[in-house]
Amino acid sequence: MKYTKPDIILQSVTRLEEQNAWEIKMRVIFRNIGSHILTLPIPMEKILDGGVRHTLTMSEAADEAQRIVITDLLATAALNADWLDENVRAAIYNAFPNARP
Repeated sequence: MKYTKPDIILQSVTRLEEQNAWEIKMRVIFRNIGSHILTLPIPMEKILDGGVRHTLTMSEAADEAQRIVITDLLATAALNADWLDENVRAAIYNAFPNARP
């Protein structure tokens, strides 16, 4: 089975005023194991070193969401090895070789 890098497609970004967050909707498409749609709230502000507040742009929030998605996919593959299909686990690991712990 040939492994290909999945497509992570940004579908929408919505500002959630009450939660002071960006809601990021993405679709992750693996050609060999299917696709998944997910929605993540990303806080609009980050506190940097020295206590400096940084307000995230839409683009920065989308990048943060993608990083979280990749980390969560890899964690899912690692922590659920006893029930997750071996081909699915291999597809996830091989899709993100540089992000693997």
